Amino acid sequence: MRSEEGSMMSVDVKNREVFGRRDVVRFYASQDALQGAEAAFLASMTEQLPTLRMLDVGIGGGRTTAHFAPLAREYVGIDYAPEMVEAARRRFAEARFALDVADARALPYPAERFDMVLFSHCGIDYVPHEERLSVIREIRRVLTPNGAFCFSTHNLQRARSLLHGTSSETLIARMANSLRRRRLRKLNEPIELLGERPHAMVNDGAFRFGAVTYHIRPSAQVEQLRACGFDDVTVSSARTGEPLSRSECATTDEPWLSYRCVAA
Repeated sequence: MRSEEGSMMSVDVKNREVFGRRDVVRFYASQDALQGAEAAFLASMTEQLPTLRMLDVGIGGGRTTAHFAPLAREYVGIDYAPEMVEAARRRFAEARFALDVADARALPYPAERFDMVLFSHCGIDYVPHEERLSVIREIRRVLTPNGAFCFSTHNLQRARSLLHGTSSETLIARMANSLRRRRLRKLNEPIELLGERPHAMVNDGAFRFGAVTYHIRPSAQVEQLRACGFDDVTVSSARTGEPLSRSECATTDEPWLSYRCVAA
């Protein structure tokens, strides 16, 4: 039996290999649209951006770069996959802003270096739990007091529908998805165990079943942020950007949720 440390290391290595794959890099380099919550974050910051120093984490092929970089006083985009950064640099070959290879678990910047941080769509979900906490603490370290942090993450409350489907599915849809769900059930813990956890690493079939992804419940994510030095947490639909009430957070099974908070 592998040790927990060895297992988590293998998860990290496996995920890192995924983001260096040629087909994955090509896909990320082709993307250019903001998600609803990202667009809402941009709209709320547009007037302030010309005065702000921004760190964009997990830029992939530069999807968010195209929207935020032209507006910010200073823009720095990073990704831990050199292949992704190379793709972004090709895309913005004439740019005067920085696009660098860097790992969010150990950011190469001094304290209070940035006024706002965006971690692009669910990029924070591809490291194990303790390293995720390191990421959040590092982001808090490089943010100025009251600096804004926005990111999205996978919602563990979707585990049942992911592994077993929903009652609203048509028979045809259920039959079409049955083989995929059977494979997902073999790759993951039983829903009875996942249902008891505040967070878990889940293979949700992404990247041809190649990645293992961190999922977390909204209440646990809010607690996690507060414990790492953030306050004024708002939870929204990642798809639409619409804020969710506490009761909606407790029941939503949307695949991804967005969190916005400020450095305390």
